[in-house]
Amino acid sequence: MSINAIRVRTMSEHFYLTIDQGGHASRASLFDHSLTLVNQAACDIQTLRPKACHVEHDPQALLQSINTAIEQTVSTTGLPSGAIIVAGIACQRSSIACWDRSTSQPLSNIISWQDTRASESVISQKDLSEITGLRPSAHYGASKIQWCTQHLSDVKNTPSSELAIAPLMSYLLFNLLQEVPYTSDPINASRTNLFNIHTNAWQQSLLTDYGLTTLQLPTIHPCQHNWGRLHNGTPLNIATGDQSAALFSLGPPKPENLYINMGTGCFLQQVIPKPLNNPDPLLNSLAMSTEQDKIFVLEGTVNGAGSAIDWFIKDRSYPEFFDTIALLLTQQVNPGICLNGISGLGSPDWKPAFTPVFIDSTGINNQAVALLESILFLLQRNIDAFSSKIEPAQNIILSGGFSQQNSICQRLSDLSQKRVYRYSDAEATSRGLAYLLNPIDKYSFKPCIFSPKKNTALMSRYQKWTTAMHIHTKQMI
Repeated sequence: MSINAIRVRTMSEHFYLTIDQGGHASRASLFDHSLTLVNQAACDIQTLRPKACHVEHDPQALLQSINTAIEQTVSTTGLPSGAIIVAGIACQRSSIACWDRSTSQPLSNIISWQDTRASESVISQKDLSEITGLRPSAHYGASKIQWCTQHLSDVKNTPSSELAIAPLMSYLLFNLLQEVPYTSDPINASRTNLFNIHTNAWQQSLLTDYGLTTLQLPTIHPCQHNWGRLHNGTPLNIATGDQSAALFSLGPPKPENLYINMGTGCFLQQVIPKPLNNPDPLLNSLAMSTEQDKIFVLEGTVNGAGSAIDWFIKDRSYPEFFDTIALLLTQQVNPGICLNGISGLGSPDWKPAFTPVFIDSTGINNQAVALLESILFLLQRNIDAFSSKIEPAQNIILSGGFSQQNSICQRLSDLSQKRVYRYSDAEATSRGLAYLLNPIDKYSFKPCIFSPKKNTALMSRYQKWTTAMHIHTKQMI
């Protein structure tokens, strides 16, 4: 998809290629020296759900989607050779890949961050949060990695010297770079729950707990690093997680803002000077690392956002969801409520399995609105948790596909009683990568601003939802 007509370029102009591998699609974007989007292509990927709690992607199809997106983006621009001077890549954090390093062949499907098949194997070490910034959860990589070593015959039969079980980023770098490295950035490594965010190294005590001491894990380099060259010759200088890149979509993140990116899941991030001693029920997350510095955020997670909508479309045979939702959001007066546990509850409840429940919501249109509002209610539940841990944010910066719905932005402003800023470019990860590749000084966009209003009906539904959520989560203990 061409964004702008390609004007005549001079040989001296520089361009920046970004690769965003997400839960719904792989996207390649091209930015000029002023970080204006020049061209972009996206290739959808399929999410496989072969069993309850199993969420996967075909690794070869995923790689092909990236290569196709790059080819479509670069080939249609007519740029001279060498005009694209550098590239950056971001991908889904917490997803795990298994492959044979001698043959490059995958040994299983990619196990998605949404997957909770190994929830019974999660180990709770006393100082886990202090070491990794995370909490015990099957969404993170450790239990997934252990599950692969115990249940996959191809993994068991591969010599340890050739076996790779690592973050998805490691698989992408191995296959996309000419140098075929076995490596990872600290952001993606940290989402395994096996990585020390203070020392930037694998934590041997955690590897021992999971019986993984003989597994060779990838070497670690800062996000900003000379990673190698893509197969088209472009040097890759940034590798990071998708949400971490999104944090930089408007330039350096500010501690007075709460950044929320809405995609397959919703992720809330607020910059903190150093990791909190006790972040529970939220997370200390590493957001950026260079040779000189690190940036940390307090993070919250809503698992059921785009994934919940995908479930609803399939479960209710409702393919027209996206064509009608804008109208439904303005029409539905009393949609009831939905307790949304798709892909399990993230923060602050942390329940790996939770069946969705509709209460006083009859008819598919009412339920569609109730599902969307449940995403906002989960966000507000996290916003309340943030306010109990650190200085409350003054503003909310909203990005991602769902943020383009004005009714969603206004409802979030009404719930939180904070101003919500929404920018026209929904692809925060791609733009954040572009900024990290070329951190220019003058980098501003005009936002749509949503100021809080009194919304008695919405607040009443939120209170009812909160009570029902409390009852249902207590019943699961």
